[in-house]
Amino acid sequence: MNVAERLHGLRGEVPGCEALAFADLSTGLVLCASSGQKKPQEWFDRICLAAIEALDGAFARRASVVISDGRATGIGQAIQLVDGELRLFLRSEAVPSEALCCVCATDVAVDDLAARARVLLGEISTTEAPG
Repeated sequence: MNVAERLHGLRGEVPGCEALAFADLSTGLVLCASSGQKKPQEWFDRICLAAIEALDGAFARRASVVISDGRATGIGQAIQLVDGELRLFLRSEAVPSEALCCVCATDVAVDDLAARARVLLGEISTTEAPG
């Protein structure tokens, strides 16, 4: 199963999950995506930029220092509520420049989504070419 199929599968398994994107944070590129309704590339680009800011931006760097007792270790997960949607961003533990961006309804089961997304991200980071 390729990355696109895996993203589509997870999106279908989690009620309220509207879109998923596998992204390279170092380049700001969405490598592969799945959405219930057709979304323009610019929409996914904005989600990727939001992930970069949430995981690597100034606030994330300051929070990282507080969370890790003075060491800037990076943020591995962030949640945003924006325009009536919940955005969950997860950084890959294997490849810190890779992330999974999840866009969902605000009533999504966040813990379940995060657990499933973390497993998927671990499976796809460095093991397959997106497609």
